[in-house]
Amino acid sequence: MGTENWARNIAFGETRLARPATAEEVADLVATHPTVRVVGAGHSFNDICSTSGLLLDLANLNRVIDIDGESETVTVEGGIRYDELCRALHDAGWALHNQMSIPHFSVAGACSTATHGSGDDNGGLATAIREIEIVDGRGEFIRWKRGDDSFRGAVVSLGALGVITELVLDVQPTFDMAQEVLLELPTSTAIEEVDEIMASAYSVSYFTDWQGDTVNQLWRKHRLSVGETPPPSTTYKKARPAPADIAPNDEPGEGFVTPQLMRPGPWHQRLPHIDPAYSLPPAGELQTEYFVRRSDATAALSALAGDRHATLVAPVIRRAEIRTVAGDDAWLSPFRGDTLALHFSWLIDSGDELTTVLPTLEEILAPFDPLPHWGKLHTMDAATIRAGYPRFDEFAALVEGHDPDRRFRNPYLDALLG
Repeated sequence: MGTENWARNIAFGETRLARPATAEEVADLVATHPTVRVVGAGHSFNDICSTSGLLLDLANLNRVIDIDGESETVTVEGGIRYDELCRALHDAGWALHNQMSIPHFSVAGACSTATHGSGDDNGGLATAIREIEIVDGRGEFIRWKRGDDSFRGAVVSLGALGVITELVLDVQPTFDMAQEVLLELPTSTAIEEVDEIMASAYSVSYFTDWQGDTVNQLWRKHRLSVGETPPPSTTYKKARPAPADIAPNDEPGEGFVTPQLMRPGPWHQRLPHIDPAYSLPPAGELQTEYFVRRSDATAALSALAGDRHATLVAPVIRRAEIRTVAGDDAWLSPFRGDTLALHFSWLIDSGDELTTVLPTLEEILAPFDPLPHWGKLHTMDAATIRAGYPRFDEFAALVEGHDPDRRFRNPYLDALLG
C-alpha cells in the first residue's frame, strides 16, 4: 500500500506511512501520534482512510496464529488478506462461509466496512468474527467476544474504535464448488423471479449494464462435497451457458476469473470472482453500492430497469452486480434483515459525471430507504445514513469511550459522527 488507494482517486498527501511488524509496535505508534488511521489494501473508494497524520499499513501483521479444529476457529493477525488466509485454511482442511468478489484485500478492512459476498443464507464477512482485539485511542488492548456487551458495535466499526490487531473467525470443514455463467437472462425474468433465481445456488450474482432487455450474465456458484462431480451447465430461465470462461464485462476471462464451466474445485478458488493467483493491477473503475431490503427486491429492480435509470447510467457504467446477503445484528451493518445489494462499477474517468449521476440514482432508489456501502462512492448525507441505523447513538458513545482524544477521527468520521 502506498500513498493512494486502489483506484487512485484518493491521494493521502503528506501523510506519514508506517508498517508496524507487531501489535506492540502498533500500540506504541498510536500512543505517540495524535492522529492515526489504518489502511488495508486501499479498496475503499472514498476518504474513509484519509488522515493528515499517521497512516498505518498492517501488511506485515499477516500471520495465521492458530487453527483450532475443536472450536472450529482460526486466529489471525489484523493485516492478513483473504487470499493468504484462505490458502492456509484450505491446506489445513478448513473453509470460511463466504468470500468477497476479489480476495486480495484485508480481512480487517473488509469486516470493518461490512463488505460481503453473496448468497441467501450467507451473512456479511463480519458475521464470521467470534473475537476481535483492537488497540484503542487510549493505547489499550481491548478484546471483545461474541456475546459481550458492545461486541456487535465492534465488528463493523469503520476504524473508529481503533486498530484491529487480532481476529478469531468461525471456520467449517473444507468443501468444493463449481460455478457457471449463463448469458442473456431476460430482464423481466430476473426481476419477477428474483427470489427463485437467487435461491438456486449457494452464491448467485447478476451482472448487467442496464441496457436492453436482458441481464448480461447470471453467475451461479454451487456448493459440492469434496470430490463430487457436478452436472454440466444447461440453459436456465432462457439464459444459455457461456462457452468459455468470461469476465463480468464480457471480455475473455482466462487467467483472470476463477474457473467456470462447472469445473469443480476448492471453495477458495470458486467463491471469489477474481482468481486469487491473478496479480491485481490498479482498479480500472470507481465503485458505488446501495443496500435495500430483500422484500423490496422486485420493486427496486423494476425502478432500475426503467428508461430513466438506463439513460442516466449509460455513459458512465462499466457493469452492475446484484447479489443477496443474509441479515445480521451488527450495529453498523447495512444488512437490515435479508438484503439486496446493488453494486455499480463506473468508468474510471467518470468522476465528474458521477456528481450528477449519483444523486439522481439515489433519488430513484429513495422509496426503498437505501443505505450506502461504507467504503464506496455516494452522495447521501450523514443524517439520512444515521437514521438508517437504530443503534447508531450507541455506536457513537462506544467510539467516544474508546477514543476520547479522537485519534482515529478524520473528515469522513467527523461528518458521520458529528
